[in-house]
Amino acid sequence: MSPTLVARAVLGAFFISVSAFATEPRRVRLDYERGATQCGDARELSDAVAADLGYAPFAPDAPETLRVRIGASAAELTATIELFDARGSSAGRRELSSPERDCRELMAALALAVSIAIDPVHSGKEPEPEPQPAPEPEAPKPAPKPKTPKARPPPPQPKPQPSNLHLSLAGGALLATGTAPAQAIGFFGYAGARWPSVSFGIEGRADLPAEKSEPQGSVSASLMLASLLPCVHVGVGFACAVGSLGALQGSGEDVSRPAKATTVFAAAGVRGGTDVPITESLGVVGFVDLRTNLTRTTLRLNDREVWSTPAFGGDLGVGLRGQL
Repeated sequence: MSPTLVARAVLGAFFISVSAFATEPRRVRLDYERGATQCGDARELSDAVAADLGYAPFAPDAPETLRVRIGASAAELTATIELFDARGSSAGRRELSSPERDCRELMAALALAVSIAIDPVHSGKEPEPEPQPAPEPEAPKPAPKPKTPKARPPPPQPKPQPSNLHLSLAGGALLATGTAPAQAIGFFGYAGARWPSVSFGIEGRADLPAEKSEPQGSVSASLMLASLLPCVHVGVGFACAVGSLGALQGSGEDVSRPAKATTVFAAAGVRGGTDVPITESLGVVGFVDLRTNLTRTTLRLNDREVWSTPAFGGDLGVGLRGQL
């Protein structure tokens, strides 16, 4: 007897109690393995079973599982079918064989056996055509809206041109020589107007007292100064002419006749420096001054000359610059 006849006679009787003549399509999960044979794959079996039942019975999330295993020996091909319920318990197991080792005959019998195992009621029925949805009525087309003339956009307003004139403010510290008996530390503040390549500003400066000691006493001097600075700028560098006028205060201490005196201090010179921007409105300024002292002041102790203003001097300064 061929596997097809065996499947109809034996499997139909075995699985009919499992399906209980269900009138609704039944779904199971397929677990398929064909071992070392080249007989049909799971897709071929699924298509054959769906054609026999009239619907696709295999679903990956179905509660029941149908396990199919195909094997081969030297003499025959075999197929094992086993159905498991939702709890994983076996609901029946059957085997098919083909002594002629004919894959086509075995797959045909296997498809029929699987169809009967899943749904013996629908096995062998022609697939029912799927109902076609009724065509939806076409919505009436809206009447075209009357075209309204587009309003012309207003002409673009000219953009205001940025001003080339900026106000600059700066401040910092400096180290001075030639204004006191010793090197002096001072502080400066600057305010000026700058165009792209030239600037003009006023700088105020105050030097702390610098002292020189002698065996018979000590002398010190401090400076208050105002300067005018016309400058030329090239990139981050600049060069300025410097004209300064202020007051130099000298004093003698630890002597028999302590005294203080204030004299006029005037100087002229040049400044070279760099202005490195940090942001659009903030930068770091560094400069070196070389000057000629136009006035001469002499400090004495007990009528002995201790220090006089030298002919030349210089400053080294650094600070922050802001631009408005």
